[in-house]
Formats: sequence, C-alpha cells, structure tokens
Amino acid sequence: MTRPATSTVRPLRRADHPAVLALIGADLLPGQPVPTRAALADALAGRSPIDAGLWAELTDLRHHVAIDDHGHGVGVIATGWRERDTTAVLPWLHAGEDPAVVQALLDTALQRFSSVAVEAFGSPPRSTSGSKRSR
Repeated sequence: MTRPATSTVRPLRRADHPAVLALIGADLLPGQPVPTRAALADALAGRSPIDAGLWAELTDLRHHVAIDDHGHGVGVIATGWRERDTTAVLPWLHAGEDPAVVQALLDTALQRFSSVAVEAFGSPPRSTSGSKRSR
C-alpha cells in the first residue's frame, strides 16, 4: 500500500500530536525509548535531555507537519535559529522514510532559511546561496 501524496505542509497543531508520536515511534532505533507526550512536549519547547547544549542555543523554534490528501499527519520537522554563528538548525525530522514527504518538509525549512548556512540533524553547517537571512 502506498501513501497518498502530501498535499500540504503547515504549522504543527496540538491535534497533530498523536500522529507525531506515531511517526517518532515508527522511526525508533533499537534501544531508543518509546516516545511519550511528555518527551514530545519537551522537544516542542526546545528541550532535550540528550542534546541539551545544542537545544539551549536555539531560538525561534518552529514545527511543521506534512498532511496527506486525507488529512493525516505523515511527517514532521523542527527548525530553529542559532544566533552565535547565524545558522539555521533542523534538529529533527520524522517522515516514515517517504522521500516525497521528506522533500516537502525540507523544502519548507529551506524556504524559511533561504540564504544562510543550514545544519541538519547534527551535521556541520552547510551554506546555501546568498548572504541575507530570511527567518
């Protein structure tokens, strides 16, 4: 069975939280804890017990969800801003390994930060074209 095409990416809403927890749970690696509402609340507030230093530096944290043609959440991405080196940071993304959903979420993130260095998922910053930042 294939998923319907992603129809929209929009800001995350509280009603999306169960779908986000399911997406995170589907992406778990062996040994990782099962996602909880409390852990999701911490992540949405910019807190992480694992990468506390990285998360403490982020400002203007935003979360977007990809919605399929049936209104179901099929992907989620977090984006933030790190002032000290003027870098956009994408701390997490979950999309069930669906390339179209991943692309839609990354396109949304890169539109937000169209002309600055971008760091994704712990990788070193990578520069995009231009020099002005668009937040």
